[in-house]
Amino acid sequence: MSRNDFTNATIRLEQLLNDDSLFITARQQLADIYLRQKEFEQAAKHYEMVSKLASDLTPSTWFGLGESLLNLGAYAASKQALTTYLSKVSTQTNQRKAIAQKYLADCNFSLSERKNTQLLNIHNMGASINSADDEYFPMLTADRSSIILRVKKGRFRIYLCQSISR
Repeated sequence: MSRNDFTNATIRLEQLLNDDSLFITARQQLADIYLRQKEFEQAAKHYEMVSKLASDLTPSTWFGLGESLLNLGAYAASKQALTTYLSKVSTQTNQRKAIAQKYLADCNFSLSERKNTQLLNIHNMGASINSADDEYFPMLTADRSSIILRVKKGRFRIYLCQSISR
């Protein structure tokens, strides 16, 4: 679907919801489009409405809500939505279930790290760590085995740094 198709679909779905705010499937579809377009606040707003109007409509509502809230940094609420999703899906393993479990681990990690935050003392670690390039957003992975960061060397590149056991 092209961006224009999403725009037209969004306009039409918003019109339908203006006529009938309880049109649940239209609201679910609109939330799905907003999620796909990375408009997480709008997606979360519509998923939350669907969850209140028809909490058993589809487990996808809970997955979308959890993903949207995770991207907004609302980790506790995301954790609750993802836990609800996982309780509603079948026991068979599927890709979305695996993603939900990963998102849940991300929520747990973020929530635990918020408790452990300390005032940062940032300083240059020398040439073996800091380069002449611009390094941005170093993030420790949930399993604490790797660091992911963006480096600008003319253009942005993403690097994964893993520890080597000796």
